[in-house]
Amino acid sequence: MLFVGDARQLGPVFKENSQSTEDVRKWFGKSIFAFAGLESAIESQHYGDSRLCKITAQRRCPDTIWKQVKHLYPNVKSNFGLASAATIKVVHKNDVVPSGIQLCDSREFRKATCSKDHRSWNNDETAKLCVALALNEIETAASSSIAIITPYRAQVKTIKSVLSQYDSNNIECGTIHQFQGSEADVVIFDIVDGRPRTQIGKLLSGDQGLRLVTVAITRAKRKVILVGDVEWLKQKLTPNSNSLLYALVHGCRNYYLK
Repeated sequence: MLFVGDARQLGPVFKENSQSTEDVRKWFGKSIFAFAGLESAIESQHYGDSRLCKITAQRRCPDTIWKQVKHLYPNVKSNFGLASAATIKVVHKNDVVPSGIQLCDSREFRKATCSKDHRSWNNDETAKLCVALALNEIETAASSSIAIITPYRAQVKTIKSVLSQYDSNNIECGTIHQFQGSEADVVIFDIVDGRPRTQIGKLLSGDQGLRLVTVAITRAKRKVILVGDVEWLKQKLTPNSNSLLYALVHGCRNYYLK
């Protein structure tokens, strides 16, 4: 039996309850790498275990995106080139940035605040903004596929409700967990977290948050657009809370709707 995957991406989603048996926890509560006792070896870049076969190259992301995460994969080369680029049918218009990661500040929407929805979170105004960005990308860049992704199930429901008002055949929406293993020309990443929260949510914090953001931005074959309250994020994020998201928020160029 052969298992293929990335130990630095997201593990299984598992919610334990009073009826969870030891076998259930054993088989569903761990990634295959943790179950096999290989996570520490992978983390330390020690590939002497005969059960491991190392991934040596990535071909999906252009270098403008890959450079943000390549420090997490020091021995993985980027083989994105003309052959990969040729599969992306994009006609650029109106000075649209062809590739890379950009940051769209939701502060222009004065009521862009997030709220709790049972055990999840949503943000009505950033949902509308993400759909507007997706439609703008289709109109100005003729992108063949667009994914709007977010950490929260409640926000997926909100975004899909907005999408239902438009002809959105080229636009998909789901949680980051749902999109692991998928790809799109353009990825719009709705961070959701913002005022009136006092801190970054658990899904975006620590090692779990680092994995989540890594998966989110590496789904893109051309461009990533991060959507969030930039001022709030700069106040709440630290290199220790999520070094990748911190670097993206402080280092990406701004995106403006045409």
